[in-house]
Amino acid sequence: PIVPPKPSSTTKQQQQLNKDDEQQQRSFHHAQIWKSKNAQLHFLAYWTFSFVVVCIDEALPLFLIARWSGPGLSPRQIGWILSVGGFLTICFDTSSSASHFDLTSRMYRTLSISAVMANLPAVLVPLMLVFNG
Repeated sequence: PIVPPKPSSTTKQQQQLNKDDEQQQRSFHHAQIWKSKNAQLHFLAYWTFSFVVVCIDEALPLFLIARWSGPGLSPRQIGWILSVGGFLTICFDTSSSASHFDLTSRMYRTLSISAVMANLPAVLVPLMLVFNG
């Protein structure tokens, strides 16, 4: 019969280290994330940004259409307000990103094309409202 060689002491030590690493990886708990001040600040910034986005995307149109506690605007007026706001956002983003990029670079051209293509549906919606009467 063939007898396997006995593991050396370094092999046993390596196996023990591997087991310790596996236990540490398994014992990771989500509460450890909160110990990092940087992680806390990132979560706070993300939550704040998410709250603002939800307020603008969801609550603003509801507030604008409300007759009792809001101005009671029509859906058409709200669409125009949001369209103008989107157009101003495009102008601001383009002007602010122009100072960060070389205007002749491929990256700036790519960002410009993608900005126009991504906002094309936002421009078509008010036009459909105008043409459909």
